[in-house]
Amino acid sequence: MSNPLEALHPPSPGPDWQPAVVLERIDRQLFRVLIEGSDRTLLCHRAGTARLSPLKFRAGSRVWVVAARHDPRRGRIVAFR
Repeated sequence: MSNPLEALHPPSPGPDWQPAVVLERIDRQLFRVLIEGSDRTLLCHRAGTARLSPLKFRAGSRVWVVAARHDPRRGRIVAFR
């Protein structure tokens, strides 16, 4: 049986994951993030292991994000860095 705490450790980044920094919390599950190395911002929600994590997202938190293919302004936070 797998260890339930494994969900807290981020997996290795996927090919479409991008490093980002949380700028602000907009709603309970919505965050504005800045993609590192560019001036592009995304409106993101928590997904995957980030949703299972008990850790809090705050301004300045470093995260991994995946941009939505259908809307370049939206995305999802997949893990902490």
